[in-house]
Amino acid sequence: MRRFVIIIFLFEFVLSANYNVYVNTSSPVRTVTDKFLSVTLDTGSSKTNFSGLNFSFTTPLAKALSPAYLRFGGSDADNLIFQENLTLSNEFEFYG
Repeated sequence: MRRFVIIIFLFEFVLSANYNVYVNTSSPVRTVTDKFLSVTLDTGSSKTNFSGLNFSFTTPLAKALSPAYLRFGGSDADNLIFQENLTLSNEFEFYG
């Protein structure tokens, strides 16, 4: 029982503590290249729904983060084939 009381006391002591954190913002600690990756789509989660992929969400996001790069990642990304065209197709082929 005594251990239980001590644990409760310590728990309340930790919860009541206040901390001040100071961050020196006078100069950057690290910098990244302008080609730093901004948006990634995982092929594993979208493998069955790539037909008619809608970029209405990712395009404004990439523009807001510009310069931005779009990356298709995941194990199946090596098997993707992209073809630019002006028509939408309901056909979907996944090579893998």
